Amino acid sequence: MESAANKLFKSDSQRVAFLLCVAFSVLGGLREHRYCVAHTLTGR
Repeated sequence: MESAANKLFKSDSQRVAFLLCVAFSVLGGLREHRYCVAHTLTGR
């Protein structure tokens, strides 16, 4: 029973870490894109 719960917890924490990684990369990409758009607009 304990090993099964351990397995579940392990996969859960891995999933959470993966989601956090994806969220951070998406947020970073959006921030970069916003700066790029602002730079293009002000550069005109």
